[in-house]
Amino acid sequence: MKPLLGLVVGLLAGSVAGAQPVAQSDAAKGAIVARGPTGTFEPLSEKPSLAAEQLVILQPDVTVTSLDGRVRLTSRADYLGRSPLPILETAVVLHKPGTAVMDVTLDRGRIEVQNAGKTPVVVQLSFARQKWAISLATADAKVAVEVVGRWPAGTDFRLKPVAGYEPTMSAVFLQLAGTSTVSTGSTTLSLAAPPGPALITWTSADGRDPEPTRLDELPDWADPAHRYPEPMAAKISSTKAAVAKYRTLRNEHPATATETFLNSANADERRIGLVVAGAEDDLERLANGITEAKDLEVWDFGITVLRHWLGRGPGQDQKFHRFLTDVRQYSSGDAAKLIRLLHGFTPRERARPELYEVLIEYLRHDRAAFRNLAAWHLVRLAPDAAPVPFKTNGSKADFEPVYTMWRTLIPSGTVPREPAKTP
Repeated sequence: MKPLLGLVVGLLAGSVAGAQPVAQSDAAKGAIVARGPTGTFEPLSEKPSLAAEQLVILQPDVTVTSLDGRVRLTSRADYLGRSPLPILETAVVLHKPGTAVMDVTLDRGRIEVQNAGKTPVVVQLSFARQKWAISLATADAKVAVEVVGRWPAGTDFRLKPVAGYEPTMSAVFLQLAGTSTVSTGSTTLSLAAPPGPALITWTSADGRDPEPTRLDELPDWADPAHRYPEPMAAKISSTKAAVAKYRTLRNEHPATATETFLNSANADERRIGLVVAGAEDDLERLANGITEAKDLEVWDFGITVLRHWLGRGPGQDQKFHRFLTDVRQYSSGDAAKLIRLLHGFTPRERARPELYEVLIEYLRHDRAAFRNLAAWHLVRLAPDAAPVPFKTNGSKADFEPVYTMWRTLIPSGTVPREPAKTP
């Protein structure tokens, strides 16, 4: 068994004859996982070479370098939501470079690309059907890029998609150091680290060419010198420790590492387990991790991971619908309604009493997922929700007092009161 596993890992690492490497890394064993021909992910060896056209997931702070050493790409995966976009893991595909020193698709997450030489270099960056060229003009030039997709609130699920039925993709470009130019194909933008025109924001919902925004200083999330106050500093430290522990466990017990983390007594480890399950398209483990969550915080984070997974691109919600109907034995209608709940609601919908009637009745649904999602939404939609606790994945009997309390708080035909405005 071990020789076979070694061959698989070697193939994934691009270290076997015939697999052409396009980049290299000094990462520890297991800090990078790659998707193989069957769709499953395997950890790469220590200091791996990376093959072209292969999706790889990079743990936080992992660096990949072009073969000539002129460009460094570093993962800044953000499991704690410090970035402006709600990213989690970082996944990229490297391509055989043409005129650019590095050619990369940022599938999701956050990376930094840095000029590691003394002369200008070009990075070809693809994301969300876009293909932009970043020219790192100065020797110290460094640009952060974030990409994420989210379904617009109020989107109805379609079993057979039509044109335009897809998540909204968003991207942020931030010049961290030096200067660069960014060519979008229709316009060229000049960036300079703060103080200067440092920020570009882009969304697929906006057809206009982006324009740089001036910043006087780096935002906290991008400033390596920023010191977070407690308890965030402690959370960052404990999350880093959990990531390192997972990497070791994944190398030693690849088949059970995620399951072990999902069932851990440590909340940080359960969160990492949820991120990994979503990142590696392991819907069974992700759904189990949410269903069996031990507390509301982890359950809530699991919903964040699932919504993140759904928003990756077109077709994700159809995959989830098939999982619900084929694996979890949902009716097609109930699966569609559950996905609609995950998409969320528009301001107009939130102003209609009918929405609250439906959500409150869902508290009596036969499926625990409906009861939990209904309570999850109600807590967020009503400012008086604080005194209405609910048990994660509780039984129908557990939810009866929750149902009664919400019926009292939001009588039939009414909507929650508006939150008081801050003077």
